Amino acid sequence: MTNELQNLAELARSIWSEDAVSSDDFGFALETGGDTLTFFSPSESPETLYCRAKVAPLAAETCPAGLAEDLLGGNFFWTGTRGGTLSFNEKDGIIYLTDRLDTGALDGEDALAGYVADFTRTLDDWRVRRDVYMKEEVQ
Repeated sequence: MTNELQNLAELARSIWSEDAVSSDDFGFALETGGDTLTFFSPSESPETLYCRAKVAPLAAETCPAGLAEDLLGGNFFWTGTRGGTLSFNEKDGIIYLTDRLDTGALDGEDALAGYVADFTRTLDDWRVRRDVYMKEEVQ
């Protein structure tokens, strides 16, 4: 884990709790409000930080057309994701939200806490959308 990620993990521990943050060689995970946000930086681009979390499970064969259109539309110039990218991992059947930012963007407690709050609001927004489409599909 890079020094920037180690510093960010320590900052997260100071805001939340020691138990809410777990680290490994790749990055760290923050457990907050039932969500797990994974922060990592690829070795080939250590100045770039990614944050990723599961939005919701979704079987590819049961994806309502309206939801698929919303997911694609949300990625269009990142208008529905507050700058993040939505993706679907067919192998595990999960929709993910991934955000990319510079390592220096989260340089203090207020910046990190605000970022996490915004990121989790975006997760919640997409979960609501998914639930609405799935209910409509059943009816």
